[in-house]
This record gives sequence, C-alpha cells and structure tokens, in this order.
Amino acid sequence: MLERTLDRMRVSLEDPLVLVRLAAGFLLAFGTIVAVAFWLAADDTRFLKLVLGLWGVYGFTVGVVDGLLTPLIEGASRALQGFGVRRSPDYSSIEALVAGGHYALAAEEYRQRAEEPRERVAATMRRAALFAGPMGNPAGAALELTGLRTGGPLSRDEDLRVGLALMNLYEHQLAEPGRAMAELSRLVELYAGTRRGATLSRMLKARKRIQFGDSPTT
Repeated sequence: MLERTLDRMRVSLEDPLVLVRLAAGFLLAFGTIVAVAFWLAADDTRFLKLVLGLWGVYGFTVGVVDGLLTPLIEGASRALQGFGVRRSPDYSSIEALVAGGHYALAAEEYRQRAEEPRERVAATMRRAALFAGPMGNPAGAALELTGLRTGGPLSRDEDLRVGLALMNLYEHQLAEPGRAMAELSRLVELYAGTRRGATLSRMLKARKRIQFGDSPTT
C-alpha cells in the first residue's frame, strides 16, 4: 500500500498535470455522491442531470489536459532545452586536413565556414592560426583578424581574443612592437575598471619597461 502511494507521488512529481486530473476526479466523485444522495432523497431528476453534467465537465477537463496542455508543455520543454544547449561547431574534418598537410584546402574550408554568422569568429580565428603557423604567413593572419573587426560587431570577449592574437603576431612574428603595444592599450581601455583591465594594464606596463627602460613614456 505504502509502495503504491509512493509510486503515485513519483508520477505526480514527474507530470504535474496528474494533480489536475486527480483534483478533477476527486471533485467529480464528491459531487456525484452528493448529487445521487439528493436525487434519492428528494426524487428530483434535476440532481440526476447534475451528475451527468459533472461527468461531462470531467471529460472536458481531462480532454483539455491530455489533448492540449500536455503536448503544449512537452513541446515548450523541448524548445527550451534546444535553446539552452548550444552545440559548439565541429571542425574535426578540417583539422584532419591540417594534420594531413592540406593547408590551402583547410584554409578554404575555414573561409566557407566563416560565412555562417554563428561561426564567423571561431572559423576566422582558426584560419588566422593556420596562416600564422603551418602556412608561415603571419601578415595574412593579421589581415584575417583585422577583417573580423571591420566585418561585423564583436562582443567584448571576442574582441579580446582578436586583440591578444594580433598583439602576439605583431610582437613575435611581424617585429612590430609598437603596434603590439597599441593593440594592448586598446584592450586596456576596452576593459577599463575591471579586474581583467587591471591585468591587461600590468601587461602593458611590463612591455613598456622592456621597450623603453625603467622610465617608460606615456
């Protein structure tokens, strides 16, 4: 008995509309008992009609719950789950091309993927990394990253990724330390007043000390 009761409780927790059905059934049973009692006591057919009406209301309620509300709630739940789970783009096929040394083909694949608005930043960043690394074209990588800014709006975090990648290119591969510091200065302003901005500011001061000595110009 206790086990059956617990099973019903678990079902009601999994499907909250079970409570609606149970409440409607309880009200129907109670109303039917009262109406039948009055019908037998008063011999009035109006109470019999009341019983039939109560059963009609119960059938309508169960029909609405099963035929309309349950599918509606299940559909909304699936839609919310699909909205909340955003799958990351899969670049495994392109990475296989890179591993096989097919750099030009991989770069073209990344370019095509970057035409999709959702993949524009990620695919272009990967294309730039391919240029700067295996293809030995850091200038092309810088053009790709710069084009990200002119090609559409970026979030602050995306702008940070692009800026740090450009700074790394200017400083280590293109021998343009001035442009590297200019890029870092822009990121400091972008994140001014935040913990990340303070970290970037310390990075900028360290690079100025390396470039200009202990008394950096401002």
